[in-house]
Amino acid sequence: MIFGVDAGSKFLKIVRYNEIQHDDAMRFVEHLGKPSLALKAALAEMNGAENGGRPAWIVATGPFAGHLDGGADGCRGADSDGGAGADLDPRFLRGAGANSHPRFLGRADLDPHFLGSVDEIAATIMAVRREGMECGHIVNVGAGSIRCIELDGKMRFRGYRENSLCAAGTGSFLDEQMRRMGFNYEDLGQLGILNDPPSIATRCAVFAKSDLIHRQQEGYTREELWSGLCRGVVTTMLATVFRGDVPEYPILFCGGLFLNPQAREWVSRSVPRPLFHEKGHFLASIGAALLAGEGGLSGTARPGASKPYATEVAMESEEGELVCPAFEASSNETKRTGPEEEGRPRILELRRSSHIAAGPVREYLADGNEVRLHNEAPGDRPLALGVDIGSTSTKCVVIDAESREVVCDIYRKTGGDPIGATRALFKALGEAIGKEARIERAATTGSGRRLIGRLMGASVIVNEITAHFRGATHHDPSIETVFEIGGQDAKYIRGAGGAVMDCAMNFVCAAGTGSFIEEQAGRLGYDVREIGELALGREIPHTSDRCTVFMEQDIQRLLREGRSREEVLAGVMYSIARNYLYRVVGTRPVTGNRIFFQGATARNAGLVAAFELITGREMVVSPHCHVMGAFGAAVIALERSEEKAGVFRGLNVFEREIDISYRECADCSNRCTITVARLEGGAVESWGHMCGREEGEDSRPRRAVNHLSRVRAMAFHESADSRYEGADSNPRLHNANPRPRIGIPQALSMHGYMPLWKTFLERLGFEAAPSGASKAAHKETGIRIARSDFCFPVKMALAHAHELSHRDDVDALFYPTVISEKKQEGGLPRISCPYVMSFPSLTSGTLEPPLPVIAPVVDFRLDERLIVESLGRALAAYGPSEKEVRAAYKAGLEAQQKFLNRRWEYGRTLMKKIKDEGKKGIVFIGRPYNLYDSVVNMSLPERFAGKGFEIFPYECLIDPSDWSTDVYHMYWYYGERILTLAGRIRRMKDLYPVYLTNFGCGPDSFVLTRFEEIMKGRPYLIIELDEHGSDTGYLTRIEAFMDVLRGHTGETEKPAASRAQFHSTWKQKGRKLWIPPMHEVSPRITAAGFRAWGFDAEALPMEEGLAHEIGRRGVRGSECLPASTTIGVFLRTLREIDADPNEHALFMPTAEGPCRFGQYTLLHRKIMAENGFEGAEIFSPSSVNSYMGMPESLRMYLWDILISGDMLYKQICSRRPYEVEPGSVDRAADEAIRQVEETAERKGDLIAATGRALELIARVPVYAGKKPLVGIVGEIYVRCNPYCNNRLVEAIEGFGGEAWLAPISEWILYTSWMERYFAKLHRTGFWNRTLVGLRTAYIFHRYNKFEAAMDTYLAHRREPAMEMVLEYGKRHLPLDFEGEAILTLGRAEAFAEAGAALVVNCAPFGCMPGNITGALFRSGPAVRGVEDAPVENLPESEGLPLRTVSLFYDGESDVNRLVGVYLRNAAEGGEAGASSLVAAAAEAEGPARKRIDGERAGMA
Repeated sequence: MIFGVDAGSKFLKIVRYNEIQHDDAMRFVEHLGKPSLALKAALAEMNGAENGGRPAWIVATGPFAGHLDGGADGCRGADSDGGAGADLDPRFLRGAGANSHPRFLGRADLDPHFLGSVDEIAATIMAVRREGMECGHIVNVGAGSIRCIELDGKMRFRGYRENSLCAAGTGSFLDEQMRRMGFNYEDLGQLGILNDPPSIATRCAVFAKSDLIHRQQEGYTREELWSGLCRGVVTTMLATVFRGDVPEYPILFCGGLFLNPQAREWVSRSVPRPLFHEKGHFLASIGAALLAGEGGLSGTARPGASKPYATEVAMESEEGELVCPAFEASSNETKRTGPEEEGRPRILELRRSSHIAAGPVREYLADGNEVRLHNEAPGDRPLALGVDIGSTSTKCVVIDAESREVVCDIYRKTGGDPIGATRALFKALGEAIGKEARIERAATTGSGRRLIGRLMGASVIVNEITAHFRGATHHDPSIETVFEIGGQDAKYIRGAGGAVMDCAMNFVCAAGTGSFIEEQAGRLGYDVREIGELALGREIPHTSDRCTVFMEQDIQRLLREGRSREEVLAGVMYSIARNYLYRVVGTRPVTGNRIFFQGATARNAGLVAAFELITGREMVVSPHCHVMGAFGAAVIALERSEEKAGVFRGLNVFEREIDISYRECADCSNRCTITVARLEGGAVESWGHMCGREEGEDSRPRRAVNHLSRVRAMAFHESADSRYEGADSNPRLHNANPRPRIGIPQALSMHGYMPLWKTFLERLGFEAAPSGASKAAHKETGIRIARSDFCFPVKMALAHAHELSHRDDVDALFYPTVISEKKQEGGLPRISCPYVMSFPSLTSGTLEPPLPVIAPVVDFRLDERLIVESLGRALAAYGPSEKEVRAAYKAGLEAQQKFLNRRWEYGRTLMKKIKDEGKKGIVFIGRPYNLYDSVVNMSLPERFAGKGFEIFPYECLIDPSDWSTDVYHMYWYYGERILTLAGRIRRMKDLYPVYLTNFGCGPDSFVLTRFEEIMKGRPYLIIELDEHGSDTGYLTRIEAFMDVLRGHTGETEKPAASRAQFHSTWKQKGRKLWIPPMHEVSPRITAAGFRAWGFDAEALPMEEGLAHEIGRRGVRGSECLPASTTIGVFLRTLREIDADPNEHALFMPTAEGPCRFGQYTLLHRKIMAENGFEGAEIFSPSSVNSYMGMPESLRMYLWDILISGDMLYKQICSRRPYEVEPGSVDRAADEAIRQVEETAERKGDLIAATGRALELIARVPVYAGKKPLVGIVGEIYVRCNPYCNNRLVEAIEGFGGEAWLAPISEWILYTSWMERYFAKLHRTGFWNRTLVGLRTAYIFHRYNKFEAAMDTYLAHRREPAMEMVLEYGKRHLPLDFEGEAILTLGRAEAFAEAGAALVVNCAPFGCMPGNITGALFRSGPAVRGVEDAPVENLPESEGLPLRTVSLFYDGESDVNRLVGVYLRNAAEGGEAGASSLVAAAAEAEGPARKRIDGERAGMA
């Protein structure tokens, strides 16, 4: 009996060959991390008893297929849980018959035999073709992945893409939320589908969960939330796989997600021609069975395999036992070295901390409520009630109003229904203390505080940070630091004298909250209440601490590696504690010898132990830890006796009928959504006004002035007094020949430059048509059409451009490519963010608008004449003269200057008012699109209005005549302005900053770290914005911040004096210089070259897990990967040799933007100081002087070294895939590199030495033949560093390809070419151009000389001319946009021209140039405008280039397997067919059957 098994991340899908049309031949089983046990249980019913013990033969596919081949959780023998069936979860038997009893699992004759594995993509295509379903794409959404297979007109593999780790939309997420809301699978078919459900942000599972929770606290029903969630998941899924272009031809949707009727419905509403298969979730297993049964099963090449396309087959060992090759097909996963292997605490255990006993208490469960009575019945004593309505749990505490001792506390799950949860809570409370108990004061806190507080008539509604701290200090007045981890939020609180002095909450994507712990416990088959004790005493494996999505990936990896579930839990606990400390606490002080830990997670002993291990301090856990917020709220209710927000309506209030509705307030431009609750009996409550007024008050109350709105009006001409001279209301009067109407996207930097460009266009006679303020519809459009993981403002900008391009009254779009503002005093640029610079290119390249995009390149560092020439070239089609362009540009500059002057005067007047009236001001800091776009910032500044503070943008404090700065090495324009003003604001007693940033903002991943350093000792708030539909989560942060400000005196500690950050020239030559391991070859030779010039230099070892972990401890988590790996390996090396920091230095070149690489040195300096290595130096030559911070002779020789290293690696890569003896090329290469090192150390001739080294490698015997060529482009460090790219070159070779890595020397050639280009373009003067020409001529001369000398061995690996690469690249980006993006695009096209089968674009996770190039690449774009074309008419190839795949690396996750998907399926036409294993199985069955029969006889 042959079975096809698709072992997914959560479920097994099993089919029996030749019976795939019968329902009883299929099983869908949740495996709980133990796929082999689940498989045995299913096969016992499907094949065991009814077949008389005939063994099953399985062919596997999917990410967990390796566990079905006798591994740690393998099919044969005892499993890791102590024997067949010893730890069998009852859920394994769901849907199975009587024959699935665990006793069958102990029978050796029922152990399945592993035939082999097949590629999941090939299996899916096979099944779809067999089913006769013609389509252009197959979209498969399972529990943990979104996969899109693109087919050509003959139903053959053409392309592939899948979700990034951070994308939402998978089935497991919906399953988790379904359970949290209290639904089951049977309920889903009964739920109605709403036409306009609430919006749920679903760009990431964590974001969606947060939005869902906040929406429920606004009063939406479970049914409404489920419909909105399903719509959001489908929207995200479509955006992930189609990047804004949903094709017109048929698309097959399959996988477990589409068992959900709402998912199918939303797909049908969004996709022109959707197809569904009733057994779509079984397609991969059906295909696997078909491939096995029809002789199409083949093995797959292993990573590192040298023989071409080796086929793996089952064979007999000498003992007659069936032996199957080790599974390595579906994942080329490299096991990362975990920190626990080298120094991290190995065992999770409690040493200092303990839980404080609760004292006399009576506990019982009642209808899902955990009730605890601490004292006798209260009788007629006055009481206070606190209710904490959280995201996942709802709690209440009743205290004695006089003694303030706890009388009763109750805890229960919220279940997605805060009103229902509170109703159940009050019912249980009434039964415990009596419904007529004398509750005189009541307060609410938590994310649902407003909803429940209004309905119950709470006296006080208080934010949870204040409530938690008050509860902690009442328990122990000496406590200074409080850690609190709730269901969805994590909080750090520090106070003194009973007042909150500082606080922080997790950003929305931070990992480590209670809901995640509960979900993972359930996924592993445990109750959340038991996992703490289970994790104690276990070894701690390494898991990610970046985000819950990454942690989930790690959990799957650990299970695949054979770790026990308890060890996995220990790793999760440790990572959650570490994440909290690094991401929530960050650089804030943790004072006191004892830390108060609260929240329901504090009842988890494993998590307490993890915090103790990391902090080395005692963790104090109160008996009321899980209800401390409610307790604090009750105490505050008594203390704030003057507050009377409402009158408590009694414990039976929620037994009344409550009707919730929503309306839009039209009293101002905010258009607030108002929640209205009508209680049975006539009471009406409402809330949601951003202005702070209550229902029934004057509809237009007098409120605090929003100065952000006024400044915005100045820029966008929204009031009569904001018009500028020269900007006539009728631009056509300027010219007798009216010219087109030009649309201007009112987004990104245009918020700051609108006066300039609007006036410029109008003066030329164009009619300028700004797109207007953002609307809610822009958000959905932007999410749908963005082709990469851009920040939210870029998505909004694309939506503005998309809308303008489809307006009938717009003739063209205008958006300049602004390179830089005026240069800084030291010569550093004020450069634009890469996304802002590339926006015009993204508009034309990804939206493909039907209108021309006018995108002049503007660099304000240049002479006016050069800017005017660029503007004239961009507008040449419309015929303005140079004189007209110059006059219009001058008029625009005048308008811009008047706007800046007016804004400055407005700020001066405001500051005088604040000083004269003794007020405090809140200064909003951020980029203009965050400050002034009310959709992007969710109108959050309005929430500060009316609180006694003046609110205004930091730009009001910028003197337009003062461009000075004391900020060191900050080359981004907005970054430099922000940090400059932050330093000034810090010195202003009555001003407090609120920084509005975006999730995924590349510059802010570094700017925020420096901002926090500047603001140390002064209250500040950082708000991270994204596509959230609800502002509830932000309001807690805002209210807590306001509480901190009320108690702040305005005094600020003086900042510590900072030392010089790094050296651009070498000043202390006596140090040992360490060279980062950027490349497998070059660092060793580079160190030898430095030694030749008298330096004590050595190459650092290759990074690994512990080094990466050390580096990550000093970063925010959003920086690019090399920022942490390079400093991590340096620090680890110094620790290993017990180095004196004053004797060592790190070689780390720098740059001046726009990439983040130029900020590494400052971050590294900070990390070195925090780790006790402040005395170490950083040697940092700069690209601004062509890396001339070294002796000229050394610099020239290092250029030879880089070329030599590149040539050596080319030879290695071109020979190793064909080596006869595995490892022989590497051994020869090691000797060759050693010889070149010796030559470099004596300043020898590297051309001759390199030639000899190539000859040495060429002597290694190799096979004849040709493998698919795979070009590698992208970010220079990640593409060249084996740790960062998870050994991509070896993976390519293991998948049967040959790698060609774009060399390091490419970057030097590019910068030299650009230096010459700019010297000519900017007409910098004869002598300057001559010097530049001579310098760059030498660079190219040496490279050409090397290439010519190596032609004997590498003629087939010559790099294309830089002119050709940039010619290709400038089709997509302007040449003036410097950096790796244009190189990546151009080199990819050159690879395609050279016949590469695939081009891999490498980038660190979150890389801005990587996201830009990923969006501009096309792997077979959708064909638009095809109404009824048959599938056969689909193109067989198109795009840039033939096939490209963009891979984003985080240092942990395995993404290289995507390369295997392309190489396997493209090479084999979509079917992994080579040799049949069915014959091998039949041949092996005889001996295997005899062995089984013999064992039976022996047992008898």
